[in-house]
Amino acid sequence: EARLCPAARWLPAVAAAALAVAPLGSALDILVYAKFVRASSHQLAMRRVAEALAEAGHSVTLLEPEAAAARLGEPRTEGLTVWRLRVMDDASYSARFQAGESFQRLSQEVNAQLLPEARARVHGRHFDLAVVDALYPVLARELALPSLHVQCASDPDAISGLWFHYGLTGPNRDKTSNMRFALLWVMSWLFVGSHQDSTASSATLSWGDYYQHHVLALLVQGTPRFALPFEAVPVVAAHPGRLAFVGSLTARSGAIPPAEAADLSAKIEGSASGGLALVAFGTNPNPCPLAILEALHEVGLTAIILVEACQGNAEVAAHHVLPTSRDQSAWLRTPGLRLAVVHGGLHSLHEAVGVGVPVAFVPHEGDQ
Repeated sequence: EARLCPAARWLPAVAAAALAVAPLGSALDILVYAKFVRASSHQLAMRRVAEALAEAGHSVTLLEPEAAAARLGEPRTEGLTVWRLRVMDDASYSARFQAGESFQRLSQEVNAQLLPEARARVHGRHFDLAVVDALYPVLARELALPSLHVQCASDPDAISGLWFHYGLTGPNRDKTSNMRFALLWVMSWLFVGSHQDSTASSATLSWGDYYQHHVLALLVQGTPRFALPFEAVPVVAAHPGRLAFVGSLTARSGAIPPAEAADLSAKIEGSASGGLALVAFGTNPNPCPLAILEALHEVGLTAIILVEACQGNAEVAAHHVLPTSRDQSAWLRTPGLRLAVVHGGLHSLHEAVGVGVPVAFVPHEGDQ
């Protein structure tokens, strides 16, 4: 009962939400983007949103960092235009963050790079709507666009963020958590500023006006039966006009196992293997999980490994599979798959639960 509805049934809900702000029967010019740095999974989710909107007949412009082309390839959806913007690369951001620079300061530098380039690209172009990563509405506010926000992370503080930014709360919400969030946000703003600040901003719209008068709705990944954070369920139920569930944005109900899976399944059926396990730790660099792979081998499971650092490891390849395809959503539909070992990101969890595969979490950072 906890399975998510297939994405094919839910992605049109994003398009329906967009149509709700348009005259009957008309298409919209829509701007779509995600957080630009250290957010590959967010960028994938928002690309799926952009594709769904374009397939619904809208004219969609998707903003992505230059590096997204190598990671995600080029979309092939009619009506979808992609603009690549040059901002700080993920490796530089990660190195500086690990050296002690704050998330807020680094984000402000990215904003200073993003806003002038984005303004130059949109000059003379009219957009009816922005559909954006809820963590990063800075450009939508800069352009004073009516906005749909999309949840791309599962941080428990998101519930307090709903209260702080949108003025929305659920029944029996712990007021202490809200006050703690507000205090931390204000202290951060006083000392280093917000991750939405920028010296390059020329916005005339205050953040208060933007959230109150320009944000039409927040779209939450999950269903009334299953969502992260779990506290989102009663909040969405309490505000049906401002919040809505949209299922999984990255799971694809029409996905089929990669071509490699057929030979792999046949090989497993003719061996003593107890089945298959998928091992995938998201899009950020992570070390090869040798201890986990050894444990899977000991219990008779052959791992399909989507961790880049394991490539070329002969010891790993002796017992497990290092496939060519990196399509996690497709591999999750492989016959004989008994377990998904993932980092606990929002999208990996929804994809695994959506196909009914048991999950083991190995969290690495952040909201995992």
